[in-house]
Order: sequence, then structure tokens, then C-alpha cells
Amino acid sequence: MFFLFMSLSFDLKTTGLQFGYFLALLFFVIFMVRGFTEDRLSDKMLAWVMFFMAMLIQDYTFGFAGINVLWEELDGWPRHFPWLFPATVYFYFLAQTNADFRLEKRHIYHVMPYVFYVLASCFLLFTGRTPNNGLYQTPLGTVWDICIYILNYGGIFFYFYKSLLIYRNYKLWAENQYSNLYEVELKWLRNFLWFFMIGAVVHLINTIIDRVYDLPFDQDYYWQLFTVATIMYVGFSGLTQEQNKNIHFEEENKTSENVKEVEKPLADEENKLKEKLLTFMESQKPFLNPDLTLRQLAVLMHSNTSVLSGVINQGFGKNFNDFINEYRVQSFQEAVKDEKNKNLTLVAIAYDCGFNSKATFHRAFKKFTGNVPGAFTTTP
Repeated sequence: MFFLFMSLSFDLKTTGLQFGYFLALLFFVIFMVRGFTEDRLSDKMLAWVMFFMAMLIQDYTFGFAGINVLWEELDGWPRHFPWLFPATVYFYFLAQTNADFRLEKRHIYHVMPYVFYVLASCFLLFTGRTPNNGLYQTPLGTVWDICIYILNYGGIFFYFYKSLLIYRNYKLWAENQYSNLYEVELKWLRNFLWFFMIGAVVHLINTIIDRVYDLPFDQDYYWQLFTVATIMYVGFSGLTQEQNKNIHFEEENKTSENVKEVEKPLADEENKLKEKLLTFMESQKPFLNPDLTLRQLAVLMHSNTSVLSGVINQGFGKNFNDFINEYRVQSFQEAVKDEKNKNLTLVAIAYDCGFNSKATFHRAFKKFTGNVPGAFTTTP
């Protein structure tokens, strides 16, 4: 097998696909090994995502190399993964935003459309209704073609919506749980998702053009180059992603802590907690702890996360992240004027005030002052 692939041609048309194909399989192995050694379901899901992307470009990769086994000896064999591919992306989102997430029997319905595809493909195969035997020149072939498109694009758009919803709700939840979002905001997940969506649209446009103009084999593959770009982005980005073991966002079982609280008047006890919180913030300065979370602050206040979150949301009109970072910005403004800090850089002072990244500091400072830190320090 090794020598077979070593004989692949490497002209300008095939090099990109071959590079993407083998790179995706390499990432599959890397993520699967890391997933088992570190017990990370998210890495195992990402490994399968990389494998499915390799299978997306496999036909053309082999075809341009003159290897026709997929169309001849394996004619009609179910070698693609409609519905299962985007469903795996969805499971990756669930696993990456919740370290406790595990696949259970209740998730089996997500794979049923793919099971239908495999069973129907095997039926057509064993009854001799394959592409080489004229399947797509019959009414049954037309119906089957429509079913494949529904499975492919229906699954992509369905799970795109579900995954985007996870990210949106996770972002709201994280803002109410963590004082520093640098390590938990997972912005790359949003980019990850849009890469897949744009790729699907490019594929759909290419398919429509191919249907209209009946492009030859060597002219309708260009959309797969975008798949290669996606493989590179997702693979290399995924390698750098660590999973915070303290992230326990449960999208499938939302609680009042997961989303913004509905605004309502504070009760007397909550008003007392609000005053107690203000006093505690000024005297104990818990915001100086860069790893401060809502749960930790609730323990310090002898309260619970739901009540404390409600007090912050309704009593101050802020989420937990903004509430804490505004104190940090105020602390920075005071510290930068202190003579004993004149030899420190602005970032060093910001770190002393509870920030844990330069980007978070600049974003928070701009949000609460309308200016950049350098401008503040040069103001008379």
C-alpha cells in the first residue's frame, strides 16, 4: 500500500488534494491517540471529523492518481458519510464545551439517517443497481440521488444551526461564570463552524454548476481545494486547543445558570446580598484573583450561583464577566498612578489587577473607558 501511494502523480492538479488527504489521516491518528491517552472525548470526535474530511476528497485524490478501484471493484459500495459527518461536528461541540459530556443511548437517533444510507446502499449494491450498471438513468436512481442530497445538505444545515446555537448559549453562559474568558471563550469553535458552512455552500454552488454545464471530471473538483484549506485550519488549530476540565456547560439540559436571567425586581434578601457584595468587593478585592469564577465568589459570599448571578444581572445590569472586569479596570487606573509602579509595564500592572491576558485587558479597558490604556496614561 505504501509503494502504491508513493507512485501517485504530483502534478499541480493533484498535489493539493494528496497533501490534504494524507494530512487529514495524520491528524486522525494524532487526535485519536491524544483522545485516548488524555481521556478527551472531544479529541476523539475531532479525529473522526478529520477522517470524514479525508473521505470527502478521497474519490478525486485517487482518481487523479489513476487509481479507479473506487469506481470499478467498489462500484456502489457505501463509502461516504452523509449526515454522520455533520453530526460528529455537533458532538465535538458538545464535548468541547462540557468536559463531562459522554455519548449515550439517547444519542442513537443522530446516526439513524446514516444507517438508512448504508442499508439502502447495500440493497442497491446487492441487487445490481449501481452507477456503472445505469442506476442514475432510472427513476429509482433519481429518487436515490435526491435522498443523498437531502442527507448531505439537510444534515449540514441542521447541525450547523444546532452547533451555532450551542456556541451562542455557551458564550452567554461563560460570561456569567468566568471573570477571564481568554482560556474558555473558544472563539475558534465559531471559526471552525463557519469554515464547514462556507465549504458546504461552495460545494453546493459547484454541484449546481456541474449539473448545468456537465463539467468533466478534471474541472469539477475545485471545491475540494477549500476542503483541503479547512483540513489545515481545523487540524492545526485543534492541535493547540486544550480542554478546560472545569467547563461543564450542559446545552442539552439548560439550567437558569446557562442563559441570561429574566429581569425581575430584586427581593429584600437579594438587595441585602447586593449591598454585601459591594462591601465585599471593596474590602476583600476578590477580582485580583485572575481565575475567579462565579462559583468561587458564591462560596466566598456564602451564597449560591443562581442567586448571586441574579443579583449581578438584575442588580447591576451586567454579566459576571463585565462586573468583575470593571473592578479590574478601576484598580488598574488607580495602580498606574502609583509611583511605586512607575517602572512596570502597563501589561504587568494589568496582570497585578487580575487580568490574565493582554487581549482581555485591552478589550475590557476599551469597553469601560472608551479608550486604550496608553491614551489613559498620557492624559494630563
